[in-house]
Order: sequence, then structure tokens, then C-alpha cells
Amino acid sequence: MLKLPRQVAHDPFLTTDEKLLLAYIQNFERRSLTCFSKDDTINECLGIPLKSISDGLSALKNKGYIDIMHASGQRALVTILRTPETPATPNPDIFEI
Repeated sequence: MLKLPRQVAHDPFLTTDEKLLLAYIQNFERRSLTCFSKDDTINECLGIPLKSISDGLSALKNKGYIDIMHASGQRALVTILRTPETPATPNPDIFEI
């Protein structure tokens, strides 16, 4: 089960694929603080086409939801948990998707 903060679920500027990607990344972060998942793995889990994964991750970065770093030769995805219009704040309202 993937969980999604209410502010993300209701953000009209995010596509469904972007919301799913963000929930997927946050699910991994709950366990290890960083998501190192490869696009092929995300594709197998969510059924999102590889091009849409790449485009979605870029869009999430541009919209201020995630940061993309590289560590030990791997891409690391880290969520910022805020909308571009508001500062980062903890939000107890969580949707399960």
C-alpha cells in the first residue's frame, strides 16, 4: 500500500503518474531515508512506462517535490514534501492509494 499526503493528492498541477511516483519514493524513504530504485523496477511495480517515469521524475524535481542526487554511481531520489507555493511543513493528513 502506498501513502500520499493530502497536499499532494489534491495538487492540480501533478499528473496521476507524478503522484504515484512520489508515493513510491516516499514508501522507500520510510525504510531507508532515500530511494535508490531504478526506472525498470519502478516500471515493474507501478506499470508506468519508462519514458513517463523519466519525465515524471524531472517534473517532480522542477515542481519542488523531490531532489535527484547521485551517490555511489546510483541515482538517489529524496522527497522534499512541499508544494511550490508553501514551505515544507509536516502534514498528518495522509491518503492511502
